[in-house]
Amino acid sequence: MAARPRGAWTVNAPLLRFADASVGYGDGAVVTGVGLEVRPGRFVGLVGPNGAGKSTLLRAVTGAARLTVGTLEVAGRPAHALTPRERARLIAVVP
Repeated sequence: MAARPRGAWTVNAPLLRFADASVGYGDGAVVTGVGLEVRPGRFVGLVGPNGAGKSTLLRAVTGAARLTVGTLEVAGRPAHALTPRERARLIAVVP
């Protein structure tokens, strides 16, 4: 059996992981201190009042907003290292 590439995702790893993340536009952070892990087979809903940062958090996952602090991993890889094609294959957002 071939060796798994270094940094390859495993079934036990979270599919999506925010660690001490802040997301923002320009110089300001809109959402701060986010810690979240989504495991395989789970569905997640973001619930909160208007302006709480739900859409901004999703924009970070899709690459439309940037992390100002912290990390975001998708399938065990840093999200900023994903190409647009890889991101599209790994992520689906249903509004």
